Amino acid sequence: MPTMSKLVDELQNQSLVIRAQSKDDARQRWIVPTQKGILALEHAETENLKFWQDKLDCLTEREIALIEKSLAQLTQALKPD
Repeated sequence: MPTMSKLVDELQNQSLVIRAQSKDDARQRWIVPTQKGILALEHAETENLKFWQDKLDCLTEREIALIEKSLAQLTQALKPD
């Protein structure tokens, strides 16, 4: 828990989240993203998508087909019995 608390403290210091206490149970707390936090997450998602699009754009159709086939096989192998 100390590591998680430090992480949340840092996010709160950057105004990315706020801590809120449950009205029903004083022991329960919520970590809620701020508008700044939501925008930061959206930006990170956009950058991540752009990164992968740039990497995949340089592959041939054959290479992409091979990756898709491999991912399908991996997904199937990871399914619980």
